[in-house]
Amino acid sequence: MLVAAPAAAQNFGGDNTPAPTGADWGNYSTSYAEPGPHSQDPFLETAVPYKGYYFTAIDHSPRVPLEPEPSRGTFRELNAYDSADVYVYAPRLNPDNAGRFEYRVLLDSGRVVIPWSPINRFTDVFAPNGEGKPCGLLGGYHTTWGHYIEAELREKKTGRFISTTVIYWQEVKPALFNIYMPDELGAFLEMNEFLQHLTNNYYLRPTAEDTLKWLRRYARNQLDTATGIPYFLRLKHEENNLVFYLNAHIIERQALEYQLVRNGSTVIPWRSNEFDLPLIWLRGLQTGKYTLSMRFRSQRHNVTGYSFAVEPAWTETVWFKVAVMAGVVLLGVLCWVLIRLRTRVVQERRKRERLNLELKSIRSQLNPHFVFNALASIQGLVNNQQIEPANRYLSEFGRLMRETLSGARKDFVPLATEIATLDTYLKLEQLRFPFVYHIQTASDLPVRDIEVPSLLLQPLVENAVKHGVSAMLPGGVSSMPSGGIIEIGFTRENANFTCTIRDNGQGFDTGAPAGGYGLSLTRDRIRLLNEALDGRTIDWRIESSPGWGTRIILIFQQWIN
Repeated sequence: MLVAAPAAAQNFGGDNTPAPTGADWGNYSTSYAEPGPHSQDPFLETAVPYKGYYFTAIDHSPRVPLEPEPSRGTFRELNAYDSADVYVYAPRLNPDNAGRFEYRVLLDSGRVVIPWSPINRFTDVFAPNGEGKPCGLLGGYHTTWGHYIEAELREKKTGRFISTTVIYWQEVKPALFNIYMPDELGAFLEMNEFLQHLTNNYYLRPTAEDTLKWLRRYARNQLDTATGIPYFLRLKHEENNLVFYLNAHIIERQALEYQLVRNGSTVIPWRSNEFDLPLIWLRGLQTGKYTLSMRFRSQRHNVTGYSFAVEPAWTETVWFKVAVMAGVVLLGVLCWVLIRLRTRVVQERRKRERLNLELKSIRSQLNPHFVFNALASIQGLVNNQQIEPANRYLSEFGRLMRETLSGARKDFVPLATEIATLDTYLKLEQLRFPFVYHIQTASDLPVRDIEVPSLLLQPLVENAVKHGVSAMLPGGVSSMPSGGIIEIGFTRENANFTCTIRDNGQGFDTGAPAGGYGLSLTRDRIRLLNEALDGRTIDWRIESSPGWGTRIILIFQQWIN
């Protein structure tokens, strides 16, 4: 965009511009085109500010489409990258010969800013090409970005152009040359060509290794075709120490400024660089997404940004944190379950211990009950002067007691052992009472493999003798016309088996309270066994009525494997 005439006039210094005696000439670079070793003609020299960034001000590549003229004298085209004034002066032009020459200044080669005018100001500030003599000063000038000025010097009498200089105000942004790890930069600094870059890096080009470095990590379409650098750099968590090297010639750290943003928050605000070199060194980068913004102090409105990311370590990823949290929750649940299980196991153990104590208590009551009944039978035989049967009963009873006491140490005994005990007991009772009994066992019932609670059936068979068949004897409570019969049967149905104890005695009212200890103790024992057993139960019922006998049915559920 061209600058309008009124504004342009305000942007230029002219005849009233004071001699630049207060300028910081250490931040100026001079350039000129000498007319030749034997010429005594003056020429134009230009002082361009650089402020620590040695721009390509001496890069004389064409920037401006100038109108062709037969001769423009010595010619120099320059770029200005700073908004400060550019000074144009004329070595070999002094108060003695100044009247022979005149100059003018044009904007964009079209508008005359200063018409052909005499040179009446002089300075000895520059004088590097004026053999130590004062030089003619054309003044200091500046314009807006993207425009240029021409300063022309000619001979008044002949109109011959002596010298022309063109200054173009060029916008520029920092350009990345490459990105290095510190160890890579160390090797890079050792290269001879890098030492040359420190003094003249106008032709800085990436090496083959620089290009291959990124091709090993990224597809070609992920690399910038101009620089070979990834469009977006992804780094491992340990790659948190980076050097961004610029394609520039920085000789003062203040010339380059940068800002660093991480995850949307500024971690390093705009600041001057730490090195008098074209590199920015970022150290100790944390996990996150970054944007590095770079600018030159002389053109703070032109910012270059580069984005990259430092990936988290696997221990810092969201999935790892979720897994850890899930693990903690799972561990907590597991601990809670284990505590609950342990509590339940303790409770079950205590319950079983209580049940076992109660069962042993009941068994301890059943054993005296059985002994008392047996002794009563022996006493009856003795009182009736049946000495021989009494002796036999006593002998068999002793053997039975030994077997019973031996089995008393065990909570469970094989069904075959229980049947043998019942058979022995009934044979003893036949010495007192003339009754018959039958014990029938199904052929498919594994009596040696099934274990039942010891002495569980004994009290029920005793009741069948005492309250059943014994009452049928002459002189009994109610004599029956036929002899007493006791039938004991064992049958199987899948995993269950059933024990049926039947007598043909007088029967009783099952709704009336039990008068003896046998049934009540057995009822309590079965209840406790059902609480203590795991997956196995004993169901039982009594069927009886006066005059029709009694039948007791015990169903052992899930008792056969």
